[in-house]
This record gives sequence, C-alpha cells and structure tokens, in this order.
Amino acid sequence: TEARYGAFPSLKSWFISAGEWPRSNDDDTPSDDDGPHSLRGSGKPTGSWKAQIAHSTDGGNTWVSSLYEEDKFYFNGIDCEDDTHCCAVGESDQTSPSNGVRI
Repeated sequence: TEARYGAFPSLKSWFISAGEWPRSNDDDTPSDDDGPHSLRGSGKPTGSWKAQIAHSTDGGNTWVSSLYEEDKFYFNGIDCEDDTHCCAVGESDQTSPSNGVRI
C-alpha cells in the first residue's frame, strides 16, 4: 500500500496513513480537477481500494500495521494529538461496495 500522509506526535512515535484506489487502465494521468480516484477514459478500472495505518515506536526503524482494509476505501490523511490519540480520514466513491467518508 502506498504511503500518503504522516503524523509525528513525538521523536519516536510516527504514524503513516496509506491508500490506493482503482485506476483506469487507459489513462493514469488525471487532470487538475479530477479527484485521485477519478476513473477517466473508457477502460476498466484496475487495482482495488486499500487503506492502511502503520505505526513506528522507534523513529521509523521498524513499522507495525495497526489497520488494513481492502476493497472498501483509502486514507486521505492522519493527524495525532499525542502518541495514543490520532484521527484518520478516508474515502471512496460509488465504485466501492461500501462507498462514503470515514473518520
């Protein structure tokens, strides 16, 4: 899963939100007004929705996956108040079987 955003509440505690979305197989270059999950062209989408949160407690030397979802949504961002309180935002569109926004 591709890392998208990071939150670093302390020197050693780091969080990464990651995500992927279906893309058109005939046009992978979105225009400026297309969202990241916009499927342009007439080709069928390739890939799937993927969302992941990974956490490091040693400044990025090792990582543990705290959450992983597939075929539902992808993460847009993450922010942390401290080492134990974070908020992540995810989304999907009508091509997902469970479309909508998650916080």
